[in-house]
Amino acid sequence: MRILLVEDNELQGELLREMFLYNPANMVTLATSGEHALMILNDSVFDLILSDVNLPVMSGHNLVKLIKRNGPYKDIPFFLYSSRPADPDEIQLALRHGANKYIRETNVQGIYEEVNAYLKSET
Repeated sequence: MRILLVEDNELQGELLREMFLYNPANMVTLATSGEHALMILNDSVFDLILSDVNLPVMSGHNLVKLIKRNGPYKDIPFFLYSSRPADPDEIQLALRHGANKYIRETNVQGIYEEVNAYLKSET
């Protein structure tokens, strides 16, 4: 699976990247901002986008809205995650913008497990 991971925190990004690379079938590309993710999407194809909500300049909410509005990328599963508490309105907003799932987790293992559980339920 080709995964685009959007995370501005270098340590968190590397930990998540390594977690997904435990499966040798996965390839993970790390973008450090929403703008960087959009540039990467112009040159590459992905099966899944996983993004932090709290990104500088362009939030994860804005990123999912832009990607889901753009024809070539609208069918790519998009997961938003945050370690901060999210109120139900924020979660509903993410889903309305096109996120397939909003993950509220404080550790990389939990994010990894949530993504895998969702993907297994979709197959």
